[in-house]
Amino acid sequence: MSAGPDILIFDDDPISGELIAAVAQEAGFSSEKFLNGSVAVEKIRTLKPRAVVLDLMMPGMDGLSILRAVKALPETKAIPIIIASGKPFIEDKEQALKAGASSYFHKPLDCAKFLQALTAILGARAPWAAAAPAASLRPPAFEAKVWGARGVGGVEPSCCVSVQFGERLLVLDAGTGLDFLAMSPPAPLREVSLLLTHYHPGHIEGFKSLVRLDAPDRKFLIAGPADPQSTLQRLARETLTPVAARTRVVTLTEARFQLWPDVALSALLTRHPDATLAFRVEHNGHVLVYCPANEPEIDEETPTDYPEKLGRFVCGADLLIHDARFSDEDYAANKDRGHACPRTAIEASAPEGVRRLALFHVDARYTPSDLQKLQEQAKAKLQASFSSMALDLAAAGMTLPV
Repeated sequence: MSAGPDILIFDDDPISGELIAAVAQEAGFSSEKFLNGSVAVEKIRTLKPRAVVLDLMMPGMDGLSILRAVKALPETKAIPIIIASGKPFIEDKEQALKAGASSYFHKPLDCAKFLQALTAILGARAPWAAAAPAASLRPPAFEAKVWGARGVGGVEPSCCVSVQFGERLLVLDAGTGLDFLAMSPPAPLREVSLLLTHYHPGHIEGFKSLVRLDAPDRKFLIAGPADPQSTLQRLARETLTPVAARTRVVTLTEARFQLWPDVALSALLTRHPDATLAFRVEHNGHVLVYCPANEPEIDEETPTDYPEKLGRFVCGADLLIHDARFSDEDYAANKDRGHACPRTAIEASAPEGVRRLALFHVDARYTPSDLQKLQEQAKAKLQASFSSMALDLAAAGMTLPV
């Protein structure tokens, strides 16, 4: 048996490569990722992995050429090769299978089916993986602390979640939950980064409390989507004077970048009124997706690639914090307002291999009995889908593993 990784992944899209690696890890298989096809044949010949996953369109050498070259070499022709491509054309699939591909998947991946293909090719899951549901396959790398999880206008605090990475604190949204975070900030802290998904009241009404996190030499980053009213710049100008010299203000759009050397961040524009972002946070191979304002359900007659983009964005997440503003019953009367219900949140996440879903931003008007009913219905929906995804109804004070 090779001493190298079980699977080699060649994909010039780093997010796609990381999702495939996450699915492989769930099944107990090690992997190594490459962004360029030019090294593929030599790496496969040298490392002799148990399987290879190829994108079709890559710089250096395309996936179909790699497939043919590998199958032409006596020492590598028996290695199973899976194609994972965004190209939807049947001709590409037929050519790949004819050239010797074991399986062909369209992107965004159906993570459950992709996992089945891996285990069919490489054997049963590792014993530790087979014994536990997907949500608990591996120990968490970090935790998300919920400070506020309700809509605006109620007695419960509105949207705010924090994640601590050593002496660095990531804060997601600045609803009134930020008031409570500022009362008991973690210590010690060198840096605080606040990411705003958008500028509706439930996500910024606690913004003024950010300055209460100040301490000597502490640095701040404030980031949010660009909008015509320059809301982010106005908030910073009106509120952050005491820390202005140590604060960077950055506008974001759909992109991927390094927040810190060991923390990668991606942003996706969501289906919600005004410029609104979701964030994907990656650390030590674990993924948190924060998507508090989003309507994933699309009218089938409306041509859009958004469901595919969303699926790709959340695929393989260890924790997805997602909008569930309305109950399933109330959603019908509130459709096309830019919010979700438990049913649509589950349908957007369970097929994508999400390990844990936290329902978030629930309408402030719902009573405790309403919330209990909402949670019971969501669990019944999840059980009927035969998904192993864990489910939580997010609430202030809750700590969620990632």
